[in-house]
Amino acid sequence: MLNLQLSLALCLLVLGFWLEYLERPRIAMWFLLLTLTTALYFTHLVGFAMAGWIMTAYAIFARRRIREIFFSWILFIPGALFFLHSTMPQAKSGWAYAFSPTACGLSR
Repeated sequence: MLNLQLSLALCLLVLGFWLEYLERPRIAMWFLLLTLTTALYFTHLVGFAMAGWIMTAYAIFARRRIREIFFSWILFIPGALFFLHSTMPQAKSGWAYAFSPTACGLSR
């Protein structure tokens, strides 16, 4: 549960730096965002997905240029590749996810 809370805090930090990047685009800020977004993936997948949805929705509703949306989506490529790499064993076995109630703390 702590990783989800940390992920939401890091999500807000990423979004704040992203808004700063939109105001004054600099290559150093973009690489910082790339690092933070990848760290966000390793923190929790919910925060990673939430940041992607919020960035996309904001860019569309604020009518930002497609170039800015494209550079924002590129930030999520390393996390998406890590996700695909981590799901390769499940893909080979037919995407059968194993659910363990004891691992989730649901057992009595």
